[in-house]
Amino acid sequence: MCKNVTRNKSESTHFKTILAIFLIAIVTISTCAWFDKSSHEQIVTEYTVGWNDLVQNRIIAKPIKDCSGCFAVLVSNYVYAVGYNNSYIILKQHFSDDTARTYYFVIDIKKERGAEWEKRSI
Repeated sequence: MCKNVTRNKSESTHFKTILAIFLIAIVTISTCAWFDKSSHEQIVTEYTVGWNDLVQNRIIAKPIKDCSGCFAVLVSNYVYAVGYNNSYIILKQHFSDDTARTYYFVIDIKKERGAEWEKRSI
């Protein structure tokens, strides 16, 4: 004998609610930046060169004192060449998508005061 199986209205609503929460969670997780590529490398003392999402977002940064995980951006994107020694960091930048101009920066490491740099455009 077959039993007549019927769902009451609250079971159907509960199932739809769980399904909606599951779908929202999947969409949220798959669109977050957790899966984006990035690279961060310490170059000298505490200075870092890094990018998130796109290589064209590469920057030079230095940690902010007394703030865990906070960084001050010294030179914004797009830093495409970096050289350094114990005294200076020298880098080349194309500002955003403008590749017609090249900017050169010199960061004096010994001054240790944040963004002590000179900007030259060629």
